[in-house]
Amino acid sequence: TDFISNTKVLSFSGVTVLETSYLSLKKAAFAIGMKHPVTGIGAGNFNNELNSLKAMEAFPVKLPSYDPHSTYIGAFAETGVPGLIFLLLILWLVLKPYFKFQHLLDDRFYLCIFILLVTFVIEGISIDMMNFRHLWVLFAVAFAYSRKRKFVA
Repeated sequence: TDFISNTKVLSFSGVTVLETSYLSLKKAAFAIGMKHPVTGIGAGNFNNELNSLKAMEAFPVKLPSYDPHSTYIGAFAETGVPGLIFLLLILWLVLKPYFKFQHLLDDRFYLCIFILLVTFVIEGISIDMMNFRHLWVLFAVAFAYSRKRKFVA
């Protein structure tokens, strides 16, 4: 298919496991980030860089040029270490108030937002949250609600 490379990951008992496009994208994004750790390659330039890697035969030509399918590795590739740190700082500032467990038990809405936030932060490993605008709306609501709770409590 168009989503499986010819790179073998594992072979046993007559079964061969091939690398999927998702793993190839993450490996390429990490390699790009390691090559450009200070500034990255620029926001939105990942697909262009993949095409360059394909031309050098450093990325499977048959695989589509998608975004990295990882918020964190993608941020590292496109914006370098400073961009990754900034993204993690934003996530921490949104999540930090939700780690005060007395609020979680007092307010079901607070608990729901906390569960959604943790789920999406974990899911960021395998999806590119930058393209899911509704998640950023959730982060804004979560931040605003935590600030409201801080001033009310």
